[in-house]
Amino acid sequence: MPQLSLLEAGESVLVDDASGRIAYTPGFVDASTAAAWFAELRGGVEWKAERRRMYDREVDVPRLTGHYHLPSFDPTAATPPGAILEAAREATARTGVPFTSVGLNL
Repeated sequence: MPQLSLLEAGESVLVDDASGRIAYTPGFVDASTAAAWFAELRGGVEWKAERRRMYDREVDVPRLTGHYHLPSFDPTAATPPGAILEAAREATARTGVPFTSVGLNL
């Protein structure tokens, strides 16, 4: 896999095959929007600590996680924070792909 430059201005396509496309897009949202979303999510998500089996023992996962189903996929699910709904709308509008859920790592 190619090394991504944090200074590149354009999109870098990592994978584009029959299974799908993965691209890194710097500046996907402006810095103030990203900061507002981060602040909302950091304080508003019910973060979970997890453990997993690794090398024949159970270890702590080195990050907190969160997960939400999007209302368009599961109308009975708990309503995600507004930042997730905004980000999902933006991602769907730019990619043309409807997302069903969001996974978070802190």
